This record gives sequence, structure tokens and C-alpha cells, in this order.
Amino acid sequence: MVKLILIFSFICGITFQSLAGEKEDYYAITKTYQDGFYSLAIKGIDGFLKKYPRSQYRDDLLLLKAVSLYNIHKYPQATDIFNLLKDSPNTRIKNQAYFYLGRLYQDANEITKAEEMLKYAWSNIKDKKLKAVCGYELGLVYFRNKDYKSALRFWEKGLNSEFLSPSEIRAMINNLLYIYILKKDWGKAEELISKYFKPQEPEYLYFQARVELSRKNFEKAEEMANAIIKNNFSEFWSQKAKLIQIWVRIEKEEPLESGDMFSDISQKLLPEIEDEYRYLQAYALYKQKRFAAAVRWYQRFISRYETSRFLDRVYLELVDSLYNINKLKEAKRYAREFLDKFPNSLYQAEIIYSLGWISYKEGDLQLAIEEFKKVAEIAENEDLKINALCRVGDLLSETGELDAAIRQYDYVLKNYPNSIYAEYAQYQLALDLYHKEDYDSAILSLNNLIQNFPQSTILDKVYYQLALIYFKKREYKLALEEIDYLLKKYPNSSYFNKALLYKAVILFNLRDYDAAFKVVENLKDLPYAHFLLAQIYIQERKYDLAHQEYNWLKENLRDPQLLPYLYLQIGELEFDRENWDKALANFQNAIQVANTSDVKEEAIYWLAWCYYKKGDVRKALVEFKKLDEVLNFWEQSKFYSASILKQEKDYQKAIELLQEVIKNGKEFKRLAILSLGDIYWELKEMNKAIDIYRKLERAPYDVISAEASFKIGEILESQGEHSQAILQYLKIASLYSSEIPFVSRAKIRCARLLEKEGKISEALKIYHQLAQEEGEEAIYAREKIRELKTGRR
Repeated sequence: MVKLILIFSFICGITFQSLAGEKEDYYAITKTYQDGFYSLAIKGIDGFLKKYPRSQYRDDLLLLKAVSLYNIHKYPQATDIFNLLKDSPNTRIKNQAYFYLGRLYQDANEITKAEEMLKYAWSNIKDKKLKAVCGYELGLVYFRNKDYKSALRFWEKGLNSEFLSPSEIRAMINNLLYIYILKKDWGKAEELISKYFKPQEPEYLYFQARVELSRKNFEKAEEMANAIIKNNFSEFWSQKAKLIQIWVRIEKEEPLESGDMFSDISQKLLPEIEDEYRYLQAYALYKQKRFAAAVRWYQRFISRYETSRFLDRVYLELVDSLYNINKLKEAKRYAREFLDKFPNSLYQAEIIYSLGWISYKEGDLQLAIEEFKKVAEIAENEDLKINALCRVGDLLSETGELDAAIRQYDYVLKNYPNSIYAEYAQYQLALDLYHKEDYDSAILSLNNLIQNFPQSTILDKVYYQLALIYFKKREYKLALEEIDYLLKKYPNSSYFNKALLYKAVILFNLRDYDAAFKVVENLKDLPYAHFLLAQIYIQERKYDLAHQEYNWLKENLRDPQLLPYLYLQIGELEFDRENWDKALANFQNAIQVANTSDVKEEAIYWLAWCYYKKGDVRKALVEFKKLDEVLNFWEQSKFYSASILKQEKDYQKAIELLQEVIKNGKEFKRLAILSLGDIYWELKEMNKAIDIYRKLERAPYDVISAEASFKIGEILESQGEHSQAILQYLKIASLYSSEIPFVSRAKIRCARLLEKEGKISEALKIYHQLAQEEGEEAIYAREKIRELKTGRR
């Protein structure tokens, strides 16, 4: 007490002690500061600076005053002085001012300013002790800012520092363990636990429990939590252990039990664990998919716990919850807020991934693609990276950029062949090849999936898709093989009934109507089965039975999506029965109720034919015109419009339409060439007609090609060029299959011309060949042989 009075008297009287020198006064004040008498030191410094306003110790004492103010929690005054000392010519003082300002800003939660001050100090401080503390503080800044990579850079070095206090080392260890566990770097976490804690200590048990929880080894995590509670270390550790138990219950999706555990500690909740407790209350709702309730809890958390280590995770789950209740604008706002607050968070890639889904749900597919691309670039988690790459592929497929999508899936398969998403990428690659109508490559891709992923859980879907592709190729027997294998190998598949139904469709297309009927008869609880039964009856001309099936569908159909298909098929039935008005009414109904363009377009197509059959050519052309820009119908709409115009003798318009089909078409291109040749023949432009027909005299040598060749022969014959006509007809006989009807007709024409030319023996050879066959031409040939041999006609 005497010492305190003496010091106080000395400092208070410093301005009046003329005998005491400046240097002695300075050392007296520093001694007071070093002894921890901060208020006395502040008074002494104020007196000193009044007495010696130009003292060489001015900045040193101002630094001591600022630190003293900091130590007695007078932060605003301390901040003012430190800001003044930032410009001190003395480097040591300047660096310390930056250091303390960093601490002050960190305490005030002004993290950006804190980082700026501490980074400057750390870069310039020479004092090893202060540099070590500065590194520790910088680590805290990065930790609070969720920039764990930077925090690790400072703290992993700082662990071995001799200048940090035990409390700082302990805090650093705890935070390092949090980061390692969050990053799933379990080896480093266990190494740190073993190095700094003894097995019987609560810290050891607690952090090992956190590691096991992260690994999803829930039994081990609970075992260690129970050990903490049993040992009764303290109320703090008991509550921490109970939180572990709550984590386990939530992760195991046992929310009701966790609810009981919440109430168990809520009455005596310690402040140190309050944020984790509140987070888990929200997280339990999130895991139960009670997203609206979770949103409220997460929003409260953000407003109350601004410095919580769980804050970035809260933002992530809040954004997902808002997405799931379709509050997309709010979800986007919180996602952007997250990116502003935590630009280096481990969850950054995940939040951008969520933004991708938000953009997709909003209909902005291009922005969604950009977001997913960014995730693929920055994600450290390989599964998330590959998932994002696949999402890019999916969206490219959806936007019709099939080539780009194929490259995307191919990239995944080449660079991540062992990924959990590899089989997905292989399947999607096959689908895109299928949609590109590159059926052979699609089949190869699916067979690669079968070979490379023999344990895949989607093999039933793969075999089903293979059947679809073979069906598209009209290789119905191969399609049937794939379906039969699926039905035999995967009797419990969700695709089983669908595959059975598809088997009936394949058999229908193989014209095995009895077999198709047997399969589909056992599937009458499926509406599509009745559609197929009706089609079978139509093929067998059992129209009344077909009507019965359609009537059943009218009474029992529950899916409004199938209604336009029903109208469409009834319309086709009435069309086949030449009930044009009834057909027309059903097609109009289909157009009216259809939600999908494919049904509407097909109904318009048939509507056009109805008008044509009713003799209303103008309306038929109007309906066909509606399909001019439709991908699946533009060719036939233009081709059949041209056919109608040709019939109406409007040759110029017909030619224009046919030329368009020839230039850009695929399916109707060759028919259009044939029809164009017919028009020029009708216009008596024989040479032009022949030139056009000649374009079809190449592979495939099918009925269209044969008809074109035959018509060339007819033109030559009509022009009296018999020798050339004979050669043309002989060419048809040699090039084309005898099953094509134009072949036997060409032989008859050739034989007749040979007769005219007096080459009876050669004509007889051809007639003898024809006589061995069946059909009208064979009967005619036999009669001609008899006539030529007997000379009677």
C-alpha cells in the first residue's frame, strides 16, 4: 500500500518535480506500466507530455498509453491513439500500432479492417514474440472469416512457437481440430489429438468423438460422448457430450429422440455452447425436411450469432431450405450475402452449386450452366466437382446442345473413370447419342456401361434403353432380346411392368399380334395396355372391339395427360374406317386438350388428311402449312402439300416445296426426288425427268430406286428408243431384288419390246423366268409362252 501511494504521489507530482529529469520520469512511467498499473501510467503519461511536449519519448509513451487504455477496455480512446501512431516515423511503434488496431477491429467484428492491419504488422514486425502473436491473431481473423486455408497457414507454424501463451496454444489446437474435421482430414486431426491430449482427458474423448461423427461412425462417437458424461468432468464437458449425442441422433435421422435431448439441457445451457445448440435445433428441422420451420430458425441464428463458427453452414442450409419451399429470390439473396461475407469458405463451391439450381428453377439455363462450370473449376471436393460437370452436361442436353453435352460427359469418363458419377455420365452420354440419332454409338456406350459397371444399380434401365434404341432402328428382334433379358434378370425392377408393356409393343411391331395380346392382356390395370389392345384389334380389323377399349379408356382414364392420345387414336380409327367427320372431330379435340407439342402436331397432320379426304384441298394445305417449321413433321407436311398441289396441277408451288425437301430433308428426300421427276414427266420435260430419276439409281437399291429406274425405261419406251429402254429394263432385273414389284414389271416390258424387235427367243427366255414365279406377271408370262409357241393370240 505504501508503494502504491509513493508511486501515485510521484506520478501526480511529476510536473512539479523540477529535480527529476526527463529520462528518469520516462523510466518511472514505464516501470509503472510494466507493473500493471495502467490507470496510473496513463495519468503519468499525460503529465509527462505536458511537461515535455517535444520529448524524444513522446511516441513511446503514447504507445504505452494506448496499450494501457486497451488493457482497461477503453477501446475508442485507444483506437484514436493507435491511428495517430500508424504514421509514426519509428517503425517499431508503427508496427505495434497496426497490430493493436488489428486486435481492436477484430474485437469490433470489423474483420476486413482487422485483416488489413494485422497483415501489415505481420509483414513488418521484427520482434519474434510479437510476430508470433500477430500470426495467431491473423489466424483468428481468417478463421472467423471462414478462410480456413489461410488460417492453417499461420496456425500450423504457430503450434511450435515458444512465444505464445498456453491459452493461445490451446485455442489454436481446438480451432485446428475443427478445421481438420470439417475438411475430413481425419489423419491430421487424430495426430493432433494424440500429441496434445491424454486419453483420459475430456478433450481427447470429445475431439475423437467429433472425428468419428464426421466419419459417420455413430456408435463410436456415442461411446466416447457417454464416457465424457460418465466421468462427470464438468458441466461444460457434459453439455458438449450431449451435443454430440444430438448430432448422432440427427444424422441417424432419429429426430424425435433428439427432441427429447434438446429439452434435457435447455434449462441449464452454458453460453459457450449456445450457438451450437441453437444451430442443431435448426439442423434437426432441416434434416426432417421441415424447410419452412428451418428457415425461421436459421434466420434467427444469423441475426444472433454473427461470429459463430457455424454461420457459413447456416447460410448454406438456409439457401437450400428456401430453394425447397420455392422462395428463390430470398435464396439467391442469402447466397449472394454468403459470398460477400465468406469469399474463401469451404462451402463456397456448394453455395454456387445452389445458385446453379436456383437459376435453373428460374428458367435461366445459361446462367445455371455458368454457375455449375464455376463449381467445377473451384470445388476441392472431387464428388462435387464431377457432379457439377455432369450438371453442365445435363443442361447442355436440355438446351439442345447435344455435341457439347457429349463432350462434357466424355470429359468426365476420361478424367474420372472411377468416380461415383462415371456410370451416370456413361448413361447420359448414351442418351444424348440416342437423341442425336447416332444409334450405333449409343448402343456402344450402353454396352460399355454394362461391361465397366457390372454391379451398377441402373442396369435394368440400361437394358430398357437398349431395347428402345433397337426399336428405333427397327431391329425389333434385338429389342425383344434386351427386354426378355431384363424381365428374366430383374424380376423386381421398377421397370418390370413397363418392360412387359414394351415387349407387347415390340411384338405388335413384329406383327405377332397373338403374342402381343397374351402379354398385354395381363396388364389391363395399365391404361396404355388398353391403347395397345385397341391397336391390335384395329390391325385384325376388329373395329368394334377396338371401340370397346377406347370406351373403357373414356370411362376409366385418370391421367389428363393421356386424354389427347386417346382422342388421337380414336381419330385414327375413324380415319381408317373412312368416317372423316368423326375422325376430324377427334383430331380437333386432341389439338384442344394437348399440353405437349408432339400430340398437337400429329393431330394437325391427321386433320390435314381429313380435310383432303373430304375434298377440302385448301383447308388441307392450311393445316399442313402449320407444320412447316416443326422438326418432326416439316418434311412430310411439305412433301404431301406438294403432292396435293401436283394433283391440283399447281406445279410451280409443288416444285418449290419438293426442292426444299430435297435440299434439307432426310426421311422424305428420295420420295421428293421421285415426285419431282413425275412432275417434269407430266410437264413433258422428258430429259429433265430422266436426269432427276437418275439421282435415285444408287444405293440403297430399294423400291424407290427401282420405281425411278422403271420410269426411265417407260420414258425411253414412250420416245421410241426401244434399245435403250430394253437395256434399262434389263438393268432393273439385274440390280434389284426379285421381291420388288417393279422387277417383274420391267421384265414384262422388256420381253414385249424384244417381241416388237423380232427377238422372240430372247423374249421367251424372259417369259420362262417369269413363269417360274407367282403373281399376275407369272400368269401373263405363261400365257405369252403358249401364244408364242402356238402362234395363236
